[in-house]
Amino acid sequence: MKISIKYLFCLLIVAVILLAGCYNYQKNENLFNNFENFQWQDEFLMGERVRNLSLIPGIDDPAILVNGHPITRRQIETDNIFANRFAEVEPLNTVIDSANRLIRENISLQVAKHLELQPSQEAINGSMESIRALIEHESGRHISFIEGLGMTIDEYLAMRESNAYNNFLIAVLKEYFRDANFSEIRAAADIRMEETNEASHRAFLNVVSEFFERYVDELVEQADIEILDPEIRELLQ
Repeated sequence: MKISIKYLFCLLIVAVILLAGCYNYQKNENLFNNFENFQWQDEFLMGERVRNLSLIPGIDDPAILVNGHPITRRQIETDNIFANRFAEVEPLNTVIDSANRLIRENISLQVAKHLELQPSQEAINGSMESIRALIEHESGRHISFIEGLGMTIDEYLAMRESNAYNNFLIAVLKEYFRDANFSEIRAAADIRMEETNEASHRAFLNVVSEFFERYVDELVEQADIEILDPEIRELLQ
């Protein structure tokens, strides 16, 4: 059977069109992937900054001792990175801000453990389910951050679970303090409500927070705090 040159030419044109279409599809797919990577670049870079802390000599050595309990330079620097990443107003968070925040957290955890308080496992599980859902539904943002950290998803979730435990334990301590000082807090909330017309429940919650912060202030004043890191010691002077 003879095949005309015209027919072969038409087949050649069709093949060229198909190849061009495949090339453009691949090109557009690559552009989309590059856009996705660029879209979450900040998250990747933040994770990378946290990971690169491992390059600093002595990063896991105690920087501060609070009643003998250590706070490492890694904890301080990590807190500072997170605080500055989401800061929307000046001044930005400083290393000293992070150190002070971690001192308060450390003391609160010490008191909670001394009182043998325990957070609800149900609350921790609920928090972890929410985090897993965020990773699934906003995968680009979270996966970029996790990749920047150099962690697997399981390692990241284990880290978040440890953080969730501490956060809920401090929340339990706050509830314990509220119940132990209920009459005084209720009276202050009633006065606040009369003076500001603030809703009763909101006024009560705000007063609980204020009383608890003053309680932690007293704990900090009474604590034996030793600054071991020379840079932080210099900044505090």
